[in-house]
Amino acid sequence: MAAFPEKGREEMVAVNGFGPNADEAVFVEVIKEALAIERATRPLPNYEFSDMTILRFYRGRKGDVKKAVTGLYKNLEWRAEHKPSEITDDMIQAEVKDKKIFVSGVDKTMRPCIYVGTSNLFSYVLFC
Repeated sequence: MAAFPEKGREEMVAVNGFGPNADEAVFVEVIKEALAIERATRPLPNYEFSDMTILRFYRGRKGDVKKAVTGLYKNLEWRAEHKPSEITDDMIQAEVKDKKIFVSGVDKTMRPCIYVGTSNLFSYVLFC
């Protein structure tokens, strides 16, 4: 069981009104088609992005479809190498017990903010 189920988080974002407008919905479909073409021409991990994740990449690249597809492809490569779907609740609890991870506060959509200590004692990576 994955520790961070993507669907639940995505559905919450959609409920809070961050879903695509009519124009963005068209581009989400265009990006899905482009990823299908990428899958036919290059080896990609078997992972399906939700519409909200595709929209996040599209918005994050300021509406540039080509950059969004490139970013999603790089995300797939990262997932293949680091296997985040294999992280379990037990693994996270062990890190919390060792005080390498702690939760403090929430973001604008009420997701918990998780701080992960890096190699430098005073450096943290924040996930919301």
